[in-house]
Amino acid sequence: MSHPSLYENLDSIEMVDQRDSKDKAAPQEKAQSEVEPSRRRSLLLFISGFLSFCVFLSLILLLVGLLNVAGKCTKMMLLQEDLQAELTQLKNKECPRNWRRFRQACYYFSTQKGNWQFAKQQCSLEYSHLLVISNAAKRDFITKEANHTLYWIGLKDLGGGNWTWVDGTACRPSSTFWTVGEPNNWHGRIEDCVHIEKEGRWNDNQCSANLSWICEKKIKSA
Repeated sequence: MSHPSLYENLDSIEMVDQRDSKDKAAPQEKAQSEVEPSRRRSLLLFISGFLSFCVFLSLILLLVGLLNVAGKCTKMMLLQEDLQAELTQLKNKECPRNWRRFRQACYYFSTQKGNWQFAKQQCSLEYSHLLVISNAAKRDFITKEANHTLYWIGLKDLGGGNWTWVDGTACRPSSTFWTVGEPNNWHGRIEDCVHIEKEGRWNDNQCSANLSWICEKKIKSA
C-alpha cells in the first residue's frame, strides 16, 4: 500500500486553508453589504433634515421681513395722517374752532335750531353774519358741506319782492339758485326768509320756522 507524498499532503493542507478563508470571508462581506444601505439611509435622513431646517429658517426670515415691511407701512400711513392733520390745521388756522374755511372766509354750520331772527342774532354774537351766497363756487361748497341739511341763509324779502342779503346787496328773484317755482309764498303764507334745501337750492319760508343756520365771516388779513 502506497503512502501519499509530502507534496500531496501540502496541497491538501492549502486547499483546506483556502476553504476556511472563504468560509470566514463570506459573513464579513454579507455584514458589509448590510451596513452600506443603513449608512445611506442615515445620510439621506441627515440631508433631508438639513434641507428641511434650511427651508424652515428661510420661512422664518421671510416672515420677519414681511412683518418689518408691514410695520414700516403702518408708520408711513400714520405719518401721512399726521401730515394731513397738520395741513388741515394750518389751512384752518385763521378760522375759529368748529368753523370751516373756504377761500378767504370762515363758515359755521350750527347744530342748534331757531327762527331766522334768532339765527341772525347768533351770528352777530360770533362777529359774523348769516351766509351770503354771491357766486356758484361758494354755493357748491355750501351744498357739499351742508350734506342735505336745511339751513337759514342771510336772504330776506324786505317787502314787495325786494329780496336783500344781510350785507345790503340785492338778489333778483330770477336768480338760478332758487328752487323751481320759488319764491312763491306757498298757499298764501307770508314767506319772507330763505333757507337752502337738500339739493343746495333756495326756498322761501316763514321766518318763524325752526331751522339750523350758517354764519360767515371774512378772514382778517395780517
